[in-house]
This record gives sequence, structure tokens and C-alpha cells, in this order.
Amino acid sequence: MVESTVPYLLFVILFMALPLVLVVVRLRGSLRTRHYAALILVLFLSVYIALWSNFMAARGVQYFDGSRVLGLTVGFLPIEHYLFLVLQVALVGASLYLLWRRIYPGDFE
Repeated sequence: MVESTVPYLLFVILFMALPLVLVVVRLRGSLRTRHYAALILVLFLSVYIALWSNFMAARGVQYFDGSRVLGLTVGFLPIEHYLFLVLQVALVGASLYLLWRRIYPGDFE
């Protein structure tokens, strides 16, 4: 088994933030005001998942190596995990929107 030495924040930046930026750049110019309402859904889902993750971390099911996180925690989770949750939900939603636009272009005319 290969042990990873990648800090959690670097992982979040490389695999969540950068792909989200690429998807948003690809969608630039096609977003309408009604699409920004999806941000409410992103926030709701992020809060829901954060509560569940806090519960799991409190029970010992989820663990974060102290040497790979910044050390700032809210509840039982490192701050990087909250960033991961928000970016994950946003990336999935934006990617699905991009895919839907490609498969069903008539829905966006």
C-alpha cells in the first residue's frame, strides 16, 4: 500500500477547485439569473452533508490525520473538509448542468 503525503488542502484545490473553475469558465455566458438560484441548493446540501460528516467524525467513523490538515476545526471537522463539501456539491451540479446542456440543447433555447 502506498502512503499518501498530500495535504488535504492541496487535494481540495487540485481535485475540486480547479475542475470547478474549468466547468464555470466553460459555462460562462450561458448562465442566467435563474441558474444562480442553484446556489441555495448548494448551500443547503453542503450544510446537510456537513452535519452528517460531523456526526460521523464524532463517532470515530471519519478521521482526519492531524499532520495533513491545517488544524483549524469547526465542530469535529477540519476547515478543509467544509471547503471540500461545498466545492464537491457545486462541481457535481455544474458538471451535470454542462452535460445536460450538451445532451438536450433544446432545453436551453
